[in-house]
Amino acid sequence: MRNSSAPKRWKLTAERRILLREIHTIPSHFTAQELISRMKRKRKKVSRATIYRTLELFQQEGLIEKVELGGENSRYECISHRPHHDHLICVNCGKVIEIQSPVLEEHKEKVCRSHHFLPRSHTLQILGYCRSCRQKLKIP
Repeated sequence: MRNSSAPKRWKLTAERRILLREIHTIPSHFTAQELISRMKRKRKKVSRATIYRTLELFQQEGLIEKVELGGENSRYECISHRPHHDHLICVNCGKVIEIQSPVLEEHKEKVCRSHHFLPRSHTLQILGYCRSCRQKLKIP
């Protein structure tokens, strides 16, 4: 009898290997549709359903992170080779600015320690207006 608390093993199929390699070449956030388009351009035969299922699996396994950056589509990013960062998101044009702040990281650790809390992960998204949109909309 299988132990129900044991992690489920998954196979690194040819399609999953192709997708993992492709995801590692994407320097920033991407949508499932963008990944589908990349695979078509490169003439890699991976079905749309396989891509969506594999993104879910890779997210569960901690290989990629699903990031909600506003808009209709979820975005993903490969986290295995990127340092932690947070996001500034323009509510007008959707521009995403990645930020890294040692001060924020230190403060997060301090707050967690003061509450005897062991953090697993965190996200910070600051919504507002980018410089370009502030100028266009005449927002000081």
